[in-house]
This record gives sequence, C-alpha cells and structure tokens, in this order.
Amino acid sequence: METTPHFFGKVLVRIRQRLGITQYQLAKRTGRTVQHIYQIEHGKSEPRLSTLIMLAKALEIDVGDLVREAAQELEKGEKH
Repeated sequence: METTPHFFGKVLVRIRQRLGITQYQLAKRTGRTVQHIYQIEHGKSEPRLSTLIMLAKALEIDVGDLVREAAQELEKGEKH
C-alpha cells in the first residue's frame, strides 16, 4: 500500500517536471539538498510544513494548491 508521502512525492515530481526544472534546481531554490528532494519525491521522507512552504514558493504555486493536489492524488489512490 502506498503511503501519504508517496502520493505527495508523485505530485511534486509531476509539478517539477511540468515546470521543466531538475531536482538540483529545486534543491537550490529551496535551500535543501538534492538528496532531500529525492527522498521526498520517492516517498522516503515526509516534508515538514516549512519545507512545504519553501517547495511551493520555489514552484511558484500556492502551498494550499500543492497540498490539495497531493490530497486528491491520495484519494484517487485509496479508491483503487
């Protein structure tokens, strides 16, 4: 069974790729390491609120939209 961090990671990858930025670029924009971004994207790390805010700013989206999209992904996954 997939976990909540896994669903958030899938959303993060999708948004990052849609914007055409690399994990390295996202790490630079957030002040996090590439390894941390990788861990979040692969569901191995659940980001803290401060990290969510930095990710949203770096991706130029509202933090609420980021969380909402992850929640929708989770709901879709629970139905299958």
